[in-house]
Amino acid sequence: MNQKYSDDVKQRVLNLFQSGEPVSSIVSVTNIPRSTIYAWLKQMQNGQSKKEVSVKNFRLLENRVYKSKAGTAADFSHGPRI
Repeated sequence: MNQKYSDDVKQRVLNLFQSGEPVSSIVSVTNIPRSTIYAWLKQMQNGQSKKEVSVKNFRLLENRVYKSKAGTAADFSHGPRI
């Protein structure tokens, strides 16, 4: 049976693998064919994995960058040191 899995399911499976879970365990828990999981891993390794960023996640990342830059920007707020 050729089943289409959601991007969320695919990402969860890839995250499990990246966290050290063996493919055999992922197969037994999810009932996703081993060949499908290996195809996803191959796509990820080739950089073909389509990773869409939601607006919410983009804003969260944007805030993290802003906050990290704010900490370093404060170090230079008094002008250049000569």
